[in-house]
Amino acid sequence: MDLANQSAGQKSNTATPGSGSIPTQGQQAAPPKPPRPIGSAPQEAKYLAQGVGQGIVDLIPDFLQEVLGIKNTDSPDSKAKKKQIFDNFQSLSADEQAYVQKKMQREQAEKQAQEQAVMERKQREAVEKENSVVVPTGRVTGEAAAGASKSDQATQKLQSDRKKMTNSG
Repeated sequence: MDLANQSAGQKSNTATPGSGSIPTQGQQAAPPKPPRPIGSAPQEAKYLAQGVGQGIVDLIPDFLQEVLGIKNTDSPDSKAKKKQIFDNFQSLSADEQAYVQKKMQREQAEKQAQEQAVMERKQREAVEKENSVVVPTGRVTGEAAAGASKSDQATQKLQSDRKKMTNSG
């Protein structure tokens, strides 16, 4: 009788508009999980702890879950490749493992040094670009105007000669 009342109550709740159990357009209805049989007290405590733990994990943002290693976003191919690398590493002797670790540390240090050099170079370029102010210059006359056309040079030479003659005489 209890199950019949529960199922009848559920049907009436889902059929009633505005009851809150009907998903809106922005929400998607999660597929219901099949009910599990009630277990012993330790099993129920375990289920409860798992539920609470999952609830806490769900509160943590996705990027932070990835950083902490809680949420794994690797593809199945990537997981298989990592497992194969790990298995190969475990099959090495202690000396070989130490050598591989030192080699990986050197490569990682070199990679970090290169990244740091690139960042420093970019920062220097940004500072130089920011600090490089072009000083405005006036009109270039006299011998400094050597890049001018020949007619301009001739005109400037005549003008400078006239000034010299008027100043000297």
